Amino acid sequence: MASDTEHPLLIQDPSIDDIAKLVTVLRRAGIPSALWGVNAAGCYGGRLCYMDIELAIKEIDQERVFDLLRRHGCHPSQPTETSPPENFHLWRKQALHHEYIDRRRFRLYTPIYTLPRTGDEFTDFLSPFIMIYSAEMVGLPPIPPFSASSNIGKDQQDYITVDTAPCYILGSRESQSTVVVPVFKHLVQSVMHVLLRHADALLVWAQLMAELAELVHSPVCNALDEISVPTMRRFAQWVRDGESGSPEFIQGMKDEYRALIQA
Repeated sequence: MASDTEHPLLIQDPSIDDIAKLVTVLRRAGIPSALWGVNAAGCYGGRLCYMDIELAIKEIDQERVFDLLRRHGCHPSQPTETSPPENFHLWRKQALHHEYIDRRRFRLYTPIYTLPRTGDEFTDFLSPFIMIYSAEMVGLPPIPPFSASSNIGKDQQDYITVDTAPCYILGSRESQSTVVVPVFKHLVQSVMHVLLRHADALLVWAQLMAELAELVHSPVCNALDEISVPTMRRFAQWVRDGESGSPEFIQGMKDEYRALIQA
């Protein structure tokens, strides 16, 4: 792994070509990943502007990613200018999203990394953050290992490669076939899971609601019949119908869903 320390992660933007570089670094370390958030929504017609890189991995791999990205020159993100702890678990407890004063404040509490500095102030200002979600936390099915990638979209029904997604994402064919994204049904259910289960902070709720609205109004979303959880079906239909309802109605759906998953 010594060679890793000699090659900083050369990523400039959240394009699929640069995301593929990160996915490849993770994959070489035996860590499967999948697009999530606004990046994933773009594969299904979501029109929100994505400024950052959002990936999901297995929770068990989070600490390994912490060490791996640091070896590639990335820095664990902190709300303050103080140096982050060397210990992953301590850093994760300290880097609270509500203490940020920039767009990271809108994100669900999750590990966030900054890219290696280039020395150019403007370039560094525009650099994307890397946000690494746990698939279990965001309600995604297990992410398949790379060895199963040839079956993704065929025998594997939970994920597809970006090159087979309904909406074209600009990038090389090699990059498109490297990066994996949840199928539409699982992505919509995942966003709703986070909204109903985790997104209590207003700014986080607003960010994810905008993403969900893009998905349920997408031409790809022909019907919501595939969503098996009744609370989620009602929630998605509510968003599709214009989101008219009292705070009590929203809280009622949250309570209903949380009771369901804890039963």
